[in-house]
Amino acid sequence: MRWEDINLTDGELTIREQVVVVRGVERLGPPKSAAGVRTLALDEFSVRLLTDLWNRQRRRFGRVDAKQRVFLHEDGRPVRPDWLTRRFAKLVKDVGLPPVRLHDLRHGAAGIASAAGVDLKQIQEDMGHHTPLTTIETYICVFQQMAKQAVRASAELLLQHVRVRASLAGAYQA
Repeated sequence: MRWEDINLTDGELTIREQVVVVRGVERLGPPKSAAGVRTLALDEFSVRLLTDLWNRQRRRFGRVDAKQRVFLHEDGRPVRPDWLTRRFAKLVKDVGLPPVRLHDLRHGAAGIASAAGVDLKQIQEDMGHHTPLTTIETYICVFQQMAKQAVRASAELLLQHVRVRASLAGAYQA
């Protein structure tokens, strides 16, 4: 991600490219599919974090080049994807979490969005999937959990309605 991909004023992040490491060599290219090129809305907290990061880099390096990568080491070198993957794995282990890969955070993001009531079409677009079917197939366990929760909530609403009607019926008979 480069600074030119982030619009802090409008709170948006545009994904145009990806960096992959093949046999130790970084390769820059487009996302896997056309749907992978997308603009994501950023929440206010993320905008504040990125604004703070931009300000720290400007103070440390004198200026921030729009073509510069967003995430840098203290010496100004770009953070490589393979380093980030290793660092994440170490942090997971250090805090005693069950094994989870950095890429697995996408599943968490889809699940949180679904739990928050975000429309499936929006989740599909945010994940960069070509169709909602891909999203459902990829995150089926998340959506099954949400479906069970929805059934429980619907049943509880129906039961509350029945209880109220029964209570009112009892009041009229008295």
